[in-house]
Amino acid sequence: MQPTIKIPSDVVEEIIEFSREVYPNEFLAFLEGKVKTDGVVIKNLAYYPHEASENSVTTIYHMGTHTTDFIGTVHSHPNGDNRPSKQDLRTFNHDGVVHFIINNPFRKESLRCFGNDGKELEFEIV
Repeated sequence: MQPTIKIPSDVVEEIIEFSREVYPNEFLAFLEGKVKTDGVVIKNLAYYPHEASENSVTTIYHMGTHTTDFIGTVHSHPNGDNRPSKQDLRTFNHDGVVHFIINNPFRKESLRCFGNDGKELEFEIV
């Protein structure tokens, strides 16, 4: 049985809103929450300064720099493809345990979750 991944609906709405605001550039935030024995509980987003373009986003901070509650990342793919790129997979391997990608047109149905290995994971919006 796969561990559960829960993300609050207000966090999903923030992801959608920020993705639309920065379009056509990529949006990036870190996920704060807890990894428990029965799964992952996401609590909110954390933002840090970053540079973004239509094809990439780079932050100047690394996971765990300021808090131990970082459990992953979320970013947008304005080009309409919500599968991880090769660069995403490199980031996934280093930063956190769950990673979300949302693609244009930025709806909850276009949000996908991936593990460090790039395999898609099921999640629940609560």
